[in-house]
Amino acid sequence: MKKYPLIGVDTGQQVGKSIDLRNAALFLKTKKPGTGTSSQVACDVWTLIKFGEGNFSYNENESFEYELDRGKLDDVNFGDEQPVSFSLEGKHTFVASQGTENKTIHEIIKGIDYGTLNYQFQGTAETWLSDYGCVPYAFELELHIIPQLECPTLTIPGEAYLFRYCRVPSAEVSLSTRRVNIANGEAHILRPFVLRPEFATLYATELAGGKLNPADLKPLQDLGQTDIWPADPREAA
Repeated sequence: MKKYPLIGVDTGQQVGKSIDLRNAALFLKTKKPGTGTSSQVACDVWTLIKFGEGNFSYNENESFEYELDRGKLDDVNFGDEQPVSFSLEGKHTFVASQGTENKTIHEIIKGIDYGTLNYQFQGTAETWLSDYGCVPYAFELELHIIPQLECPTLTIPGEAYLFRYCRVPSAEVSLSTRRVNIANGEAHILRPFVLRPEFATLYATELAGGKLNPADLKPLQDLGQTDIWPADPREAA
């Protein structure tokens, strides 16, 4: 008996095999000043983190209010909405930025230029709340699970997740061990968007050389996939 039985002859996809961050690309995305603040405008600055090992997890949080009838369970209603929570822990082996000036992990997460300690980016500002004051900086997180990073000859689809309006109170980056630890991140959405891109097609030129290198990895928009994410994250409600 095979340890990982196959799902169909055509795909060869395995059941029970863990997928960790070593077969993933994590993009932290934000915006330059003057390029618009709406989340419906594509982010134009990003930093790629490629991990040797690690884990990313998230929770879709809901609450319920139970009513009692003389001490017995009776009716139930939805409670207050809760943001998506996420955590990340892993050892990075490659970090790169789009453009000519490298952006550090902390600069994208916090929106600050650590050379001047000034705010550098507008981020994905929630303009729908702008009438109520200055909304705290937020960034986008786009995670790709790419089977071709493990086996370049695979043709099965991968997965792409988009978390909008991410805020992280505390992010630990260890310079000695090259580990990143985000324990309590939150995204101001009810659930993430999920796509299943054909990475074998999107990286066909690179894979023709027999290997997909970390330097080749890009967000979906930079791979020519425009207008693929819904314009408004409230559509996930």
